[in-house]
Amino acid sequence: NNPQKIFFGEVSKTRYGNNPMMNRITTETLDKANYPEMVDMIHQLLSNAGDYTFIFVGNIDETTFKPLMEQYLATLPAAAPRKAKVITEIKTQRGDVINDFKQPMGTPSTWVYDLYGDSNVPYNMENSVLVSMMGDILDNIYTETLREEEGGTYGASVNATINPNNGEWNLIYFFQTNKDQQDALIKRAQDEYMKLLKDGADPVQFNKVKEAMIKQVEINMEKNSYWMNGIFSYLRGYDDLTKEKATIEGITLDKLNSFMKTVYNGKNRIQVIMEGVQAE
Repeated sequence: NNPQKIFFGEVSKTRYGNNPMMNRITTETLDKANYPEMVDMIHQLLSNAGDYTFIFVGNIDETTFKPLMEQYLATLPAAAPRKAKVITEIKTQRGDVINDFKQPMGTPSTWVYDLYGDSNVPYNMENSVLVSMMGDILDNIYTETLREEEGGTYGASVNATINPNNGEWNLIYFFQTNKDQQDALIKRAQDEYMKLLKDGADPVQFNKVKEAMIKQVEINMEKNSYWMNGIFSYLRGYDDLTKEKATIEGITLDKLNSFMKTVYNGKNRIQVIMEGVQAE
């Protein structure tokens, strides 16, 4: 009864066509796995380090580290860099898509997923922060409305990002509820999001999220994973390290609200409702 597994499995053909990478892994898939072929694939991938990029972060003593790199990395087989294969781009389904289905469960419940998005916002640090703020504010609104006022869910989760690789922004929220309250909560969730886009956030909502984002950046800067991911993005042409905190500090309430008024044109929405029914 894994709702996320069912969600991505059932909707994969709707959103991603017949791309095998997005199909749900089943026992039949595992039965077809060939260990010798997997080992051979690994050998092929590791046969030429000519196009490898190694990233190291942390408290590194260069004096002791350099000989180790010369011993273990410089000696790897390396020929001319290989030409990357063209990979079919995976894009989000456009228009209104509804997938409403029933799923037998031992303890029935309803899971609701809604995804909004488009490619009308170019990727840059400011737009990335604005999209994230929109999602964080909506997350707080759902705590106040869907959970506290409606009492229909333990909480809704919201995530909003821009993908620098395909230029798409997406906002997705999902929550668990019951059959009796699902219709009311589905409507309330959409209404609250549309209200936020139209009327904007208020100063209390904005300041709460902005302060939390600045604090989180300061915490992240103490983690190796932050620098690892940031350097990786930088090598791909996206500077997510040197400007993040300053960009957040420079966002104003007026700028955020102006952004939200134009970010969504009302044309692209994917809704998935998995209604639990009593298993026989």
